[in-house]
Amino acid sequence: MEVMIPIVLFIGFFATMSFISHNRSKRSAVATAARAEVYNRMIDKFGSAKEFTDFLQTAEGRSFIEELGRDRGPVSGPYDKILWSIKAGVLSTLVGLTLVLLSMTMFDTTEEGVMIPGAILTALGAGFIISAVISQRLSASWGILPATRVERA
Repeated sequence: MEVMIPIVLFIGFFATMSFISHNRSKRSAVATAARAEVYNRMIDKFGSAKEFTDFLQTAEGRSFIEELGRDRGPVSGPYDKILWSIKAGVLSTLVGLTLVLLSMTMFDTTEEGVMIPGAILTALGAGFIISAVISQRLSASWGILPATRVERA
């Protein structure tokens, strides 16, 4: 019965993370659909293409077009995506290392019920962190990110 506790906790953790992720993506999809409906209704209000192009040449029209092009998801820019990978990597690595340490200290060394998920989470976390570092370096070299070096006095 003691072996089942970590397994249930592990499954519960991932079920909770999946539920949260699903709800965030669903909320984002609903907001995007509502925004698209508002934009479509606004465009339908124009009687001709000439009226619409006149509108687009105004300051309000330019801000309307900029608003359409913005990414409104939970992760928007390259910095946010890199930061999200670092957060996920650190969290996953810490949870994985905790499970490995629990397996080594609380259970018999032959018990692999917690060791394997801990090793998988640790590797996954390290992968996220490595991915974030590679993404940051590639983005900076491609000019997607501005140079971020701070000169020390």
